[in-house]
Amino acid sequence: AMPVDEVVLLHTESFKHQADWLQKALDIHQIKSRFEVLPSADDMQILRDYFIDLYEKLKAEQPNAKLMCNVTSGTKPMSLALYEMALMTQQDGTEAYYQNFDDTLSWFVPGDRPRVEIEDKIKIKTFLLAHGVEVVNQPQSKISPQWRPLIDEMIDGLSSFQKGISTLNYHAVLAEKQPNLTSPDPADQNNPHFDALVDRLISYGLASWQGQHIKFSDESARFFCAGGWLEEYVYHTIRKMMSKSKRIQDLNQGVQVLSMLDAKVKTVANELDVIVLVNNQLLVLECKTYKTDPPNVQNSLYKLDTLAKQMGGALGKGLLITLNPLRSNDYERAKLYGIDVIQGDRFAQLENALSRHIY
Repeated sequence: AMPVDEVVLLHTESFKHQADWLQKALDIHQIKSRFEVLPSADDMQILRDYFIDLYEKLKAEQPNAKLMCNVTSGTKPMSLALYEMALMTQQDGTEAYYQNFDDTLSWFVPGDRPRVEIEDKIKIKTFLLAHGVEVVNQPQSKISPQWRPLIDEMIDGLSSFQKGISTLNYHAVLAEKQPNLTSPDPADQNNPHFDALVDRLISYGLASWQGQHIKFSDESARFFCAGGWLEEYVYHTIRKMMSKSKRIQDLNQGVQVLSMLDAKVKTVANELDVIVLVNNQLLVLECKTYKTDPPNVQNSLYKLDTLAKQMGGALGKGLLITLNPLRSNDYERAKLYGIDVIQGDRFAQLENALSRHIY
């Protein structure tokens, strides 16, 4: 809600690539920006003199310019020196503000203003760019609308289908690398839970028996059976919640991203099941129907912890949605990472389970 003519990005040499990320985000909104290299990260006197010189340079360029100083980030000496400059020049209209963890701004100069809410205008693509992550592919849903009733059947009958779903996930993952999308392992046809589930898949045209092996009708069907149905269910549950909460700014599914660790180097970060931006905070969700063996769970928790911090900053949050319950030590590991877990017995009331993160 603060219209500006230009943003001055203050950075040390070692943080040039972070400044580049911010400039890319500003470019999306056609906001002009420039870089200014700080001479020190921790010398108060040098920083104080530098900010006064910078102030005089900017005023010489535009005598009527009004400066608004963001003292939130950087080292403490940087913030203090910038705050001092704002105090010294407030008679010329200079202001200084600080972004709080509750998504509000506090005005330090002048100090007689109330906190203000930060407007929830930013979208996920811009948010990620500001954190050095570029969206490279955002595919359409792989789940056919004709299969939506099957998802509802699986949720409603989860108590009877649950033991068969993890087995289905196993065969669907194995079939991914097979040219005919057939699982190379024989399926357990003596498992009534699994047999009942396969019967439902066959009725919807997703799979068929090929001797003792499961064959999937196409890649979309294989993805559905490998856990895509849960990702779709979570995504559509949050879409419904968007109509009830203005806090939800943006929502994406199956997004592929590149992590820009260096200005000249890009590395693949990952594919994200579901990401949602709520009140300017990023929530990264992993949706899993695998058997919760330690390697599977530990990999998912590590991925969530890493990506939530990298893409969401200090307030980024990870959430694991898993069909099967975790072992006690994995729950403890999730708590240490600050990752919440929603498991299968709460799927039927998923909106309620997500409400503490969304509403």
